[in-house]
Amino acid sequence: MVRAQVKSGRERLYVQRARSLGAGHLHILLRHILPQVLPLIGTTGSLAVALAVLTQAALEFFGLGGTDLLSWGTMIRFAFQRDAMLNGAWWMIVPPGLCI
Repeated sequence: MVRAQVKSGRERLYVQRARSLGAGHLHILLRHILPQVLPLIGTTGSLAVALAVLTQAALEFFGLGGTDLLSWGTMIRFAFQRDAMLNGAWWMIVPPGLCI
């Protein structure tokens, strides 16, 4: 997505005008292309991090992750194995669930 946005921005009229006036590649990149692409990088990056956290927690919950690694998914799995909600120990599930 970022590559497509950069290629699209490279063909814009104001970038072509800056290039014809003698602006260098670094100037065009920092002044015209990067401000256009930066919001896309931020949103794509934050969504990728959220997806990675959810994937890791799900793998740990199902026991498919590392056995010596303590994570939010492992905490929730241990709470379910010990019937935490049936025993009224909601604090074993709710905080890791909120963090995820």
